[in-house]
Amino acid sequence: MSPASSNKPSRVSGQSSTFASDAGYGDPRGARVLRLALADYLASDRGLAASPDEILVTRGSQMGLFLAAAAVIDPGQAIAVEVPGYPLVDGVSGSRRQNHRRTS
Repeated sequence: MSPASSNKPSRVSGQSSTFASDAGYGDPRGARVLRLALADYLASDRGLAASPDEILVTRGSQMGLFLAAAAVIDPGQAIAVEVPGYPLVDGVSGSRRQNHRRTS
């Protein structure tokens, strides 16, 4: 096992005292220790520079897509959706009432 794989974000965050205690709701962006581990992973394994403050942990792809769409697309704005593509993007764009058009 490589040194990088032993420092996977899930392993590091699981060892945090934040996960072992009743710390309330915590940071809505996700546990800081997880965001730190993700920033380290992105830098070492992917060559991406991201600070923990630029990382938002979501509970799944749908939540991530919805938050990204809400941040950059205005309601009613037209967006292009590739075909074939991720089938659940329709639910995300529909919930924001965007006018999405399938394109190949």
